[in-house]
Amino acid sequence: MTTGAKRPAARKEKAGAGTVRAAVASVEIKAAAEAVFKAVSDPLLLPRWAEPIKAAREKGGRIELDYRRPDRLVTCAAEVRADERSLTVDWIIHLPQETVKAYSRVVPLQERRSAFVFVLASSPMSEAQAAAEAEQAGKNVAQDMERLKSLLERSR
Repeated sequence: MTTGAKRPAARKEKAGAGTVRAAVASVEIKAAAEAVFKAVSDPLLLPRWAEPIKAAREKGGRIELDYRRPDRLVTCAAEVRADERSLTVDWIIHLPQETVKAYSRVVPLQERRSAFVFVLASSPMSEAQAAAEAEQAGKNVAQDMERLKSLLERSR
């Protein structure tokens, strides 16, 4: 049976596009989901819990971050896409040579207990480079989750 709806065209990856890996972490936080969402959707709080971000500011209606790279500190633009209804927050960080994307969701567990799930997607890179960086990225994201938990549980 045909409904007349067109299927979206399949997207082909560019030759040599590389491998994208995800570092995934979650943490339970003794705080209401609304409080967790408010904190993680505020880009000015990122330096308090996200290690590579050393400073954040609003400049001309845009978000600007000082982001620590292995060899230097760079200033870059960032976007925050927050949806209060679904308790999701996505970050897109525009570094000079790549774009870093992170996706998250706050999950209400009880009145004053929530889970925060965070996914950091790497830029496309060679399989060997992706494998080498995946373990360290996972450790870094896990440490960021613990900093966030500590920040929110202290402020209760």
